[in-house]
Amino acid sequence: MGQDDDDDFLRALADVVPLRNRDRRVQKSPPSTPIRIARRAPIQETTLTPVFDIQTGFDEDNATPFLHGAAPGVNRQLVLSLARGDIRYHQQMDLHGLLLEQAKLVFHAFIVRMRRQGERCILVITGRGKSSPGGISVIRDAVPQWLSKPPLSDMVLAFTTANRHDGGPGAFYVLLRKSDRLP
Repeated sequence: MGQDDDDDFLRALADVVPLRNRDRRVQKSPPSTPIRIARRAPIQETTLTPVFDIQTGFDEDNATPFLHGAAPGVNRQLVLSLARGDIRYHQQMDLHGLLLEQAKLVFHAFIVRMRRQGERCILVITGRGKSSPGGISVIRDAVPQWLSKPPLSDMVLAFTTANRHDGGPGAFYVLLRKSDRLP
């Protein structure tokens, strides 16, 4: 502060009068009513919806659609980054060779464990079903359904079909929500 600032300050305080009864205390206002914070409702079955038209991307080999989904409010750019592979995964799970119910249990446990460990992006390999009866991967078709329904939908921000070098239509990138309770 310079001399001009000091002069301005003193001029501003020129008409200030000291308070009478200096020993008098200001009464505290009564405590306010506590604010109730509503718990975030879990994402319902229909809230994880495809962000992109499923018909826009196809695998050249067997015309398998590229699937994308995101929880409400997730930024479109975040989903695009996930789809491009810009968000690196550090853990992966391979569900090849498992029966559907086995895959569901193992997959659920993996998602829970990865979230507790603080992982944000994972790769889930489902296979394309080329060796399955009818050439259909029931696990690949089930993973988006599992991710879009509670309890997993509460842990997931977005998912998208992986890039070709990570498994293409036989794999998914899954972006997990931050965990409130890390070990």
